[in-house]
Formats: sequence, structure tokens, C-alpha cells
Amino acid sequence: MRPPPLLQPSSQLWQTLNNSIPLRYILLFACGWITVLLINYFYGTIALFTAAGIFAALSNYPVVWLSRYIPRGLAIALTFIAAIALLLGLVIVIGLQVLSQGQGLLTHIGDALNQQPLPFQDLLNQLDISTA
Repeated sequence: MRPPPLLQPSSQLWQTLNNSIPLRYILLFACGWITVLLINYFYGTIALFTAAGIFAALSNYPVVWLSRYIPRGLAIALTFIAAIALLLGLVIVIGLQVLSQGQGLLTHIGDALNQQPLPFQDLLNQLDISTA
């Protein structure tokens, strides 16, 4: 039995290579790039509608529960007012904490700068900027 003739690797590569595979990769890359550009362009709108959808889905549960006892319109109004009050309370509490921490930070920075020997005082004295 005679072994099959061996094809040279380069001739086998040229026989199997066609333009459809690289073209598919280029088109896939272009589609991905265009998708990223579109998402970047419409980011504000996408973020707004996503946040609104999440808020609507989360507020549906208390509305359904309250609508068993009171009319649906009133349940929606009460849920919305409670959500706004909760959000305002959270913003106020976090805002006061940020202000308190900021005041403490400014106090400590002022105390550190008022100390006589600055950490780099020796380096500043060696530079002697006044002679330049």
C-alpha cells in the first residue's frame, strides 16, 4: 500500500483560505463598534428610561398592596409621596455626614499646614529658589 501524497503546508493553506472568514470578522467588529457608538450617543436616554423602569417595577408592589384597601389612584399618589420622602431623607442624612466629614478634613489639613516643620522643609531650603 502506497502512502498518500503529502501536500505542502503552504499549498494546503491557500486551498482552504477564502475571503468569507476574514470578512465575517471585519463585519462583526464593525457591528460591535457601531453598537458601542450608538450606546454612547444615547446613553442619557437609555439611563433615564432604565431608571424609570426600575422605579416603576419597584413601586408596583406597594401600589398593588395598597390598592386592595384604597382606590388605585390614591395608592399611586401615596406610594410616590413616600418614595420622594424616603429619597429626600436619605439625601439629607448622607449630605449632613459628608459636610461633617468635610469640615473635619479641613480642620486637620489646616492643623497639618500650621505645624512649624513641614515634611519637605529641608528639601525646600536646599533648593534656594530666591537666587534663580
